[in-house]
Amino acid sequence: MRLFNILDFIYNIVLISALILGILRFKKLIKPLRIIFLFVVFGCLTEITIDILKIFGMRNTSPVGNNYFPLAFLILGLFYFFLLKDYINKRVIIGTVLVFIFIAIFNLLFIQDLKKFPNIIAPIGALIIIVFSILHFLKVLSDANIESLSAEPLIWINTIILIYYSANLFYFTLFNLSWELNREFTRKIHLFYAGVNILFYAFIAVGFWKVGRKEKNKIA
Repeated sequence: MRLFNILDFIYNIVLISALILGILRFKKLIKPLRIIFLFVVFGCLTEITIDILKIFGMRNTSPVGNNYFPLAFLILGLFYFFLLKDYINKRVIIGTVLVFIFIAIFNLLFIQDLKKFPNIIAPIGALIIIVFSILHFLKVLSDANIESLSAEPLIWINTIILIYYSANLFYFTLFNLSWELNREFTRKIHLFYAGVNILFYAFIAVGFWKVGRKEKNKIA
């Protein structure tokens, strides 16, 4: 439990750091990055909600997760809409997002209720986000107009989204199997996921920080 507490503390520090950097850089953020800032705000509000529910003795946070995954997907869907609208048909992006939201609602109404862990819709959403992320990298390669990839905030953001949701897909696949595995293995899976969460918001924080560095380099 002590390791979980340490990782949770680091996670909160990194999440708050990303939020603060987003606020400080907000005026300089282009529209897609402002959507990512909204994603960070949503993440903070979700964590606050979970902490409040725990204070009142609610141990099962699945209702929060069942609301978080569709809304997080919707935000990222909007993010990739602006990134990919000139690369693939807009209707494909919009249609994909709407179909997923429909699946999420159908899942809640007829398959899994709010109190069950969203282990059906989460991997489906992760797979779609992975495809969007790869498509953005293909667009970047096709356009070939970025001088330095490491200096580009969107590259940092898209890279960690690809890593994070690939890890999500791996995590939820193992989670679905872990009920039949021993508790120690399940614990290791959760530790892995906690580490990925820290990495996710750390990369987003770097992406926001790079916005300011990019502006300074242009002036220089």
